[in-house]
Amino acid sequence: MSGCCGFAVSHAYYLSPLARVFFHPRFRAQTFDSRTAEKPDQSWTATTDSTSDNLKPTRTTETHMRYCNRTLDQRSVQIRGSDGRFEPYQDIEKETLQLDPTTVRTTTRTFSRDGNGRKTLVQVTEEEKNILPCGDSNTVRVTSNPDVNGRLQPVQREIVETKKLGTDTEETNVTVMLPSVYGGLAPAFKTRELRKRAANDTVKSQKTTLLPNVNGKWEVSELRQKTATQDADQRKTEELVSRRDAEGRLVEVSRVVTREAETAPEEKREIMEMYSVDVPGGNSRLGSPAKSTCTCSTGRLGACRRQRWNRSFSRLSPRPPAKPVARQKMKAEIY
Repeated sequence: MSGCCGFAVSHAYYLSPLARVFFHPRFRAQTFDSRTAEKPDQSWTATTDSTSDNLKPTRTTETHMRYCNRTLDQRSVQIRGSDGRFEPYQDIEKETLQLDPTTVRTTTRTFSRDGNGRKTLVQVTEEEKNILPCGDSNTVRVTSNPDVNGRLQPVQREIVETKKLGTDTEETNVTVMLPSVYGGLAPAFKTRELRKRAANDTVKSQKTTLLPNVNGKWEVSELRQKTATQDADQRKTEELVSRRDAEGRLVEVSRVVTREAETAPEEKREIMEMYSVDVPGGNSRLGSPAKSTCTCSTGRLGACRRQRWNRSFSRLSPRPPAKPVARQKMKAEIY
């Protein structure tokens, strides 16, 4: 590309099922990184080879380029074929353009590969974010998929509004629009999240999901309350989830407690305890949790290169029976 500010793209957040899978304990990874930690804004390329007992070996190459007001990140995933050679599987390109001091436009393109290695566009996400005075922001994100004729058709529109309510408090309202039976896109659900930072690096958040009822009015469907605390050697996160029952009451249905600590250089250990009425061994009192332990090895890029998961169901100290959450207030909270 030509001109003073040629191009640049940033890495995509979409990961293929292969890239998101939890690997077997015998998983091995090797990374080759040409980026220097002292110059994070310079161009760099990183390649990771991964092997697992139950998946084909993969090779992931990430490339970062930055020039003036443009950033380009590319991610290519290859799978080892039956002949031992790596074959193209998926490509993701994300381009970020700083239009002016308050406006950023991002375009993400996802490509798949057929059996002959041909590259096919499968999804495009276009996003524009505007920074408003006092730290507020508005973001519009549109996702499009190609139709049978190859023409891009919008399949989702997301509107995000973030407001600063104080020095340590922030509110984010999201409206997601999906295809309607009447044509076009129509609001399908909304979320409202309030985040507050407290003393000792504690962050509390409350996220409410609203769905339209049969009359088109918005009413609360789910409530998520999360508290994250940071100690000297570990970070603890606790999330309570409540959902509306048949009588219209919000009742606690799950609790997840996560503890994360750095056990060695470039290695983190995560212990997760999940109490739920839906997991095997669970019950209405949330008394029999699923317990997961994850050890994650990270490289200089900060991404998790190797994960070892152990899952078991063990009876931990049960909580009291689940109780309705703000029964009368939430039942009447319709918009």
